[in-house]
Amino acid sequence: MSVHASTDEVIERVRRHFDDVALGLGLRGPLLKRANTYFDLAYFHGEIGLEVLVELADFFIYALVFRSSSDGVVPAEYTDDGGRRQKMHVQHVLDHLGIPHDEEDARLKRLGGSYRNCDEMARCVADLVERAWPHLAARSEQLFPPA
Repeated sequence: MSVHASTDEVIERVRRHFDDVALGLGLRGPLLKRANTYFDLAYFHGEIGLEVLVELADFFIYALVFRSSSDGVVPAEYTDDGGRRQKMHVQHVLDHLGIPHDEEDARLKRLGGSYRNCDEMARCVADLVERAWPHLAARSEQLFPPA
């Protein structure tokens, strides 16, 4: 990948890693949202969904789990107007559940900042999601308590 990869190329590369993982986890999507400095891919499954957020300026790939809504919209904020949690970084969820992820965090920190590491970073985040998803799905009500 060149130092100045196009956004379309980055989207294609990230999707190459996440679409298969999402399909294997029973997630639908992705829904693509683009902005000047980032894009995100949203995958949906019942009560929770997965958002893959790619920051282009400092190049980093984040995975977030969110409370699904009936209208299929990814929450923009981490909490709703009533203060209820509606979105969390996967690593925060793993901390909450007592599941270690230090090795992945160190690897991601090393890979961040360069488009050249896109494939390796996407693979690392996708593997983390794949490993964590059964725990996230089983505890969705604990993570996102109903009103």
